[in-house]
Amino acid sequence: MNYRPLLQYIISSLKSIVGTKESIAGACDKIQQTAIGINHPFQTFEDQCVYCYTGTHWVRIEDFELKVFLKYAYKRMSGDKIKASQRETIEGLFKQFPYTVMGVTMEQDKEKINFLNGTLDLKNGNLIQHSCQNYFRYVLPYNYAPNATCQMFMKYLDRVLPDKDTQKVLAEYIGWIFTSLKLEKCLFLYGSGRNGKSVFVDIIEALLGKENISHESLSDMCGENGDRSRANLGGKLLNTCSDVAPNAFSGDIFKRIASGEPISSRLLYKDVATLTDYAKMIFCLNELPKTNDKSNGYFRRFLIAPFGVQIPKQEVDPRLAEKIISTELPGIMNWVLEGRRRLITQSGFTESSLCQKQLEEYRYGNGIRKKVNLILPDGFK
Repeated sequence: MNYRPLLQYIISSLKSIVGTKESIAGACDKIQQTAIGINHPFQTFEDQCVYCYTGTHWVRIEDFELKVFLKYAYKRMSGDKIKASQRETIEGLFKQFPYTVMGVTMEQDKEKINFLNGTLDLKNGNLIQHSCQNYFRYVLPYNYAPNATCQMFMKYLDRVLPDKDTQKVLAEYIGWIFTSLKLEKCLFLYGSGRNGKSVFVDIIEALLGKENISHESLSDMCGENGDRSRANLGGKLLNTCSDVAPNAFSGDIFKRIASGEPISSRLLYKDVATLTDYAKMIFCLNELPKTNDKSNGYFRRFLIAPFGVQIPKQEVDPRLAEKIISTELPGIMNWVLEGRRRLITQSGFTESSLCQKQLEEYRYGNGIRKKVNLILPDGFK
């Protein structure tokens, strides 16, 4: 989102402090009070970054943009008589402002979903006005339309993933983003090329909004400097990556991420922070990752959806995702909401024999299964 016009509007709303002795802290407080007065307050979140409320959701202000904003805000307040360009003034404002706007922030309300035309209260189905008190760091880039359908999307899904139970699992996984259920799963879309995996990911990224997606790999998040990679997950709805290294990685960190447990993170030039509200995971890959962790705790966090249908070249439509995205996002969200309701009712994902078989093959290997089957008596499998 381009938040510069919003910051410029806040600057233009500031009143002069010429003739008064105002400290750096006092100036920061006046900026915040002005922002509150026009319903665009600032607040420091758990990742130690400053956010501003746009009227629909909270957006993170990058450090450089915050410095520029504070410079020109102070310059306007001082009537240009104070040298706001001086480095010590800007640095003083920049260091103080996060403390001025620090408050108790709540996690995003998982009983509500934020759309362009309002916030859907999932407890009663009502569409209500946006509010900064919901602490949403996202807004879905389309209106809520309860009667919308997605025929083109379902036709695509039937072609690339005919198994209905696995289709349900996909809807439930995206629906899980909008719940507080603790299900401890990462979704892996698995299969060779030209099978529709990337189309699904493109559609889901558009469904949730590109600004609400991160793209961190398992090897980066679970690696030696993983805290920097994990910092990019904060406040995001989903993390997608199609570059999962087949090499072994830290199973302990993977299990924490899959479980949604608090994880350490550190943005550049920031202190170490603990994230509790961060993205769910979808990985799109041709080869499942190798691991040194053979525990049940590791494998039970895998939800593997095999895309086994290879589409003939003559059937491939390179604009399919674009066509679906341009017309069917509200309908696809209704498909997701149905999956969410099913997930809550079941207290877990639909049992898919296809997903279970793929997980067993990953854990035990085809070779082991075949050797075992050779020595079993007739009638046993």
